[in-house]
Amino acid sequence: MKNEEIVLQNKLIACHSIIEEQLRLIERETLIGNTRKRCDILFEDKNGKQLFVEVKEYVDEKAIEQIIEYKKLVSSEDARFMLISNRQIEQSLISKLEDLEIESQWINKQHIDVKLDRILEVPKGGSKYKTKDKIFQKLNKQKELAEEIFNFISTTLHTRDNPIMCNISDGIMFQIINRNEKFLSISTVGNRLLFHLTKDSGERD
Repeated sequence: MKNEEIVLQNKLIACHSIIEEQLRLIERETLIGNTRKRCDILFEDKNGKQLFVEVKEYVDEKAIEQIIEYKKLVSSEDARFMLISNRQIEQSLISKLEDLEIESQWINKQHIDVKLDRILEVPKGGSKYKTKDKIFQKLNKQKELAEEIFNFISTTLHTRDNPIMCNISDGIMFQIINRNEKFLSISTVGNRLLFHLTKDSGERD
């Protein structure tokens, strides 16, 4: 179930205009308040308000309790909160969310066709690194090698019809958007450059 939710997250990050126009992606897995709790995606809307989006395969009472908790922990009164479900939401739950001033949308991931000309960079909450270039700078002597690997993935593995995103945290995790397949990561530990391959990476065409 969680894997299916992440596929929908990926697609919404890549095609966030399907939620509403003029959204700007801030980060994914954003930290809530002074806790270790994380909301799936944080956007800024056209009016400069924060929009916290929690993505679910389906919305139930537990999902509503979760977004209510996030709302209580965020200090800004201007912030917006939204539940997005892959499955249709029951009208009784929609009404309850409206009473709580929480927005909701039903967006089936199968209806989102992601096509990207270049790899999408996505910062993750809580990281001091927000771009791949800052990761490269951290690597120092290994910078050139990391850049070569990134360019290889960008020009050889990434295609418009099979797009790749890279999640930026304390390293770079490459992920196929439409399948949530993480196939390689570059991370920094001290002065070393580490590469992590998934078990089935060698089986890729």
